[in-house]
Amino acid sequence: KAELEDSLKCTNKELDRLRDTLAAKEEGCKHEAEQLAEKLRHSQSQFKKQLAATNAMLVEEQAKTKDIEHRCLETQEHALKQIADLSRDLKRDDNSDKLLTAQDQIIKFENTCSNLQSEVK
Repeated sequence: KAELEDSLKCTNKELDRLRDTLAAKEEGCKHEAEQLAEKLRHSQSQFKKQLAATNAMLVEEQAKTKDIEHRCLETQEHALKQIADLSRDLKRDDNSDKLLTAQDQIIKFENTCSNLQSEVK
């Protein structure tokens, strides 16, 4: 009987030691999980800030692009009107000075359109 009681005491001591070890490990895991959760919250917050900033930049760039496209179209329309006007003038008067002026204006408008198109890209 004494041997059984000693064995029971040893088993109970071992059980208490195992419970203490388990409790310590559970506490360590709980603390580690809390740290990971905090890191995740921080990362999510940073990601949301970066996403908001990126979206704001995208909206700004879209507005700039829309403005440049609008200016490009206006310039192109103006250039086409000028070319048509010059063409009508040249048909009426075959003066070489007007032809040179028309060619210069055509080149100027083509360059302007090209510059605006490169801004769009």
